[in-house]
Amino acid sequence: MEERNKKVKRILALAVILAVFLLPADSRADGFGCKIIRTVYRLVNDPANKAINIPLAMDIYLPEPFDYNKEYSGVLFLYGCRWHVPYPFSLTSISNWRSHGIELAKRGYISFAINYRAAPFFFYPDPNDDAQYALDLITGQQDPEFIEPFCRPIKDVAIVGFSSGGNMAALMGTGRAGNNSEHVRCIAVYAGLMDIRESASLPPKTRIAIDSNYIAIQDPATYAEASPVCNVDKAFCPFLLQAGDKDSWVPVSQIDIMYDALQQLAIPVEKHIYDKGRHGFQFLYTRNGQLARFITMDFISRYLPPPR
Repeated sequence: MEERNKKVKRILALAVILAVFLLPADSRADGFGCKIIRTVYRLVNDPANKAINIPLAMDIYLPEPFDYNKEYSGVLFLYGCRWHVPYPFSLTSISNWRSHGIELAKRGYISFAINYRAAPFFFYPDPNDDAQYALDLITGQQDPEFIEPFCRPIKDVAIVGFSSGGNMAALMGTGRAGNNSEHVRCIAVYAGLMDIRESASLPPKTRIAIDSNYIAIQDPATYAEASPVCNVDKAFCPFLLQAGDKDSWVPVSQIDIMYDALQQLAIPVEKHIYDKGRHGFQFLYTRNGQLARFITMDFISRYLPPPR
């Protein structure tokens, strides 16, 4: 069984390498005023087999025409996957950001959509560390030369997350951004789990992070640490919280408790609940999806400066 698992890991690692490097490194969204670049932002060793490097991908959406001498604001997107998307399928999840990325490029912003380590091979806090690493790269803290071929380091950043990515985005707005807190201007969350402890009390089929099939957060001692509402006293920037009232994966109550906690601390926060909205509503070309994108774009534009 162990040997079989190693073979599966090798195949998956090879698949993601091929997926990253065989896809066009420089693709244009013709007619949309946007240039899309896929690159590798991190190589990670599989702890069970040090010979395997897992490349984590980043899609960069650049406005066109692009002026390298301008100071652009950036948006970091963290997709949702219940912390559980085997490679290379997580690459398709990055593409969920495409409509948002193109729209932001048209408005003069650069956005970065990343994938990250997840179960069944990686667990909390690995995904959060990958998001932190990406933020460090974007702002020039980790490797000043990484984004130099594409743009200058970004000084002002918004972080947008959906579902498990929404949990991660909210955590970055409540302390996990570390030294980069000074660069983060706002956090936008779509249907993110705000209290892991509450999820632990739900029926097995509705548990998000800790059920028997998706054990992404293994240690109960870290449930509070991984819950944004438990770290809300460290919140430092405005929040946008959105959810659908028919979401069977993340109850609306998860958004409500975070909203109430931020309000009590006088942190600027907005909440939007969408009628008949299910999980992932913002990616659909429906009235709710279009409205959610408009509200998100408006929120970002109010807290991120335009390119100079």
